[in-house]
Amino acid sequence: LPQALSWLYNMSIGLLIDQEGFRSINPTLKFVGYSSTSQSLDQMDTEGGVAQFMPQKREAFSFHYALFDAMPILRRVTVNGKESRDYISRQASLNLKTNGVYTIRGAETLYTKKKGHDPATKLRWKFDYMVDDRKDRPTGQIMDGEKTLTPLTFSCSPLLLHPDQGKKIRLMHVMKKSVVAKLVAEKV
Repeated sequence: LPQALSWLYNMSIGLLIDQEGFRSINPTLKFVGYSSTSQSLDQMDTEGGVAQFMPQKREAFSFHYALFDAMPILRRVTVNGKESRDYISRQASLNLKTNGVYTIRGAETLYTKKKGHDPATKLRWKFDYMVDDRKDRPTGQIMDGEKTLTPLTFSCSPLLLHPDQGKKIRLMHVMKKSVVAKLVAEKV
């Protein structure tokens, strides 16, 4: 880990996910590594490092699924358990339609006033998760109308999680996020 990114060491992120205000979950993912040589999260760009976060233990969370029900929403990304700041400006709809791995991609504008950074820089992020049928524990039978969501990885431009980058959670911030179009997950 480069010295300039030492603040990433021991970092954890929290993902606030809920479904219509119910079944709220807050999985925590720990910093597991940084790669300066891996491909950037921007598919058109080959430069830039990527910070990787993973859960310490894989855990599946249950959600309702029906054709016309609302999907779970990734509402907020927090750092080190501090819920006063949010690091994403748009909510993301998490698809549960079919079993498999899904990816959601987003980009944020750089707000850090560090020397040498272009203010038009986009800080990209990606969240991968797996969907499966929820099964009854004793019988192993599939439960109709129920799916499980298992967080796999969260990858991002390291500066996305810089302390200066997080936006204070205020009423205006929440309102803006609720009216802007949501990002939508795609099956891998």
